[in-house]
Amino acid sequence: MIKKEFLIKVFILSFMCSTISAQIGRGVFIWPSTFFDYGGIDNVISKMRENKITDIYLLVKGESGASLFPSDYTYKDLYYQLYKVTTNESKRERYLNLYKFMSDTSLARKIIKKAHQKGIKVHAWFMVSADRYFIQKHPGAEVVHIPKPDVSEFPYPVTDNSHVNLAFPSYKKYFFSLVRRTLTLPFDGLMLDKIRYTSLVYTWDNIHLSKALRNKINTDKVLESAYNTFYGKEDNKELFIYKYRDGDNDIRKWIEIKKADVEEYVKEASKIAKDNHLILSAAFMPEGAYDENFADVNYAQNYKDLSIYLDYIVIMAYAKAFNQPPTWLKMVIDNAKKRSSCKIWAAIQGYNGAEPEIVFEQIKNARISSPQGIAVFRFGGMNKKMWESFRSGFDINVKKIIKSQKKGVIYIGGGTIRNCWLKSASALLQSQDIIPLLLNEKYLTDYKNYSDMKFILLPGGGGSAEAKALGKTCLKNIDRFVASGGGYIGICAGAFLPIKGYFGNLTKWLQIINAQPIDVDHWNRGSGKVQLEIVQQHPIFRGIKSNKFYLKYYSGPILEPSDLELPPYKELAVFRTDFHENNATPGEMIGKSAVVESKYGKGRVILFSPHPELTPGMEKLLINAVHYITGDN
Repeated sequence: MIKKEFLIKVFILSFMCSTISAQIGRGVFIWPSTFFDYGGIDNVISKMRENKITDIYLLVKGESGASLFPSDYTYKDLYYQLYKVTTNESKRERYLNLYKFMSDTSLARKIIKKAHQKGIKVHAWFMVSADRYFIQKHPGAEVVHIPKPDVSEFPYPVTDNSHVNLAFPSYKKYFFSLVRRTLTLPFDGLMLDKIRYTSLVYTWDNIHLSKALRNKINTDKVLESAYNTFYGKEDNKELFIYKYRDGDNDIRKWIEIKKADVEEYVKEASKIAKDNHLILSAAFMPEGAYDENFADVNYAQNYKDLSIYLDYIVIMAYAKAFNQPPTWLKMVIDNAKKRSSCKIWAAIQGYNGAEPEIVFEQIKNARISSPQGIAVFRFGGMNKKMWESFRSGFDINVKKIIKSQKKGVIYIGGGTIRNCWLKSASALLQSQDIIPLLLNEKYLTDYKNYSDMKFILLPGGGGSAEAKALGKTCLKNIDRFVASGGGYIGICAGAFLPIKGYFGNLTKWLQIINAQPIDVDHWNRGSGKVQLEIVQQHPIFRGIKSNKFYLKYYSGPILEPSDLELPPYKELAVFRTDFHENNATPGEMIGKSAVVESKYGKGRVILFSPHPELTPGMEKLLINAVHYITGDN
């Protein structure tokens, strides 16, 4: 009898634990002033409990540098300063009342106590690289803007007086002295926000330049690349990122110096958290989840490198603020999981005009990718209808939606053009059931990373350059993936890649369609809008109103049948206009294959010589192609 009761208790406990573990955490970011604005601690915590909040991120050091705990500069000091300098009477009254509210030195302890009574964890939320107070007290601690060629033409502030140079000698010691003061309070965790630099245009200071010289970095070369990126021709706006991606030694070493600055702070915070049994989380910019080169260059913030120190990352995935559809959250979360070794949370936008529908859609799409938690930024931006949408977003059953999703790879590595793969991803995000994973050759070398993928998309760039970057192993993996039933979409360079090998047979390890390029010696025949005509009705043309239409063209292949031992391809659309720059033969494009389809093993291949992703209004071609090659017709 005792054994039976014990087994029943074990079963119940196991069921409870599995249920709890399956639940997604619900977090909220909150400013201390919000407790004053919303009727006090009891009212705010009750509202959180009503919405099943599990985690609070309480701002204890903001961008002003003011703290919620006793220090040289507190929120009480901040609001008294604002009261003294403000002339608007209503604002003066508000600041005076906030000054009185913040005079309670036990405010943080009261908030934590009330939250714990309701079963809610509280994390001390720190702004790391933003501290106006410290900069005011330590001139020279601010980040420095890259010099502009002509100040009269490009007026700009030489320094950013809001953001601290993380390499400034005394700031790290000062910052962690503040972190250690929170250890006297019963916080459950530490949250690091703005644990990054703000842009490549900053950190051109003597500290970093001196480090560069000691590391034998050619700073003239690095500066020139940055100048050309920001102030040069339009074609050079991605130059610095491309050089970093492609392994330029000086540029990589320059960025590694800044990445080391950020890592030192996360590493130190990790030690403090572990020693004091605290949860360590950090708020990350979303771009690094799928574009590590951009994030490394601009933010010195790398998901893979920093996740080893963290319990979880909270992605600042604010759809409206980043001008993205809610489906973007799926892409951000899935890519972050691929690149990180810690847990992943998503922060959704609950401020600045995020309508209730946007709140709901953000949560729904985030849940499709199963993060460990979803937090809303911020409590003060939410109203009654937004909280209703918040709850509805968690209540909706997403199991069927999850089953309908089609995950696939977009190659973003060497040889690609960043705008091409970003636009391809944006095009696919217009569909509710496609999740693109943006991966480079390092990931595609391991065939395990193809598991659960339905398609791979090779974007514009250079066909031979992409082949060289991918190498034999990746190309053979793609061959194997398609032959096993995966789909392949190639655009421009990605259409050159899988056809019969050319230019010294660099592409010979991926020959999955019986096609070859016409006059490859004159591949650079021009760019602009090209007219196509549909010659065979096909599911990829669903929604295209006319048999003739225009797409952007950038020297994509002119295709014809080859002698590979493969089935003949189907010609779906042909060129009706022509480009013949750089000694190309006039009229050679007209009537030749522009869009083709073929089978390879159990898989399907679709090639576009022009760019549907770069042609506004024609993105549906790409969406239709994914649906077709994944078997959804």
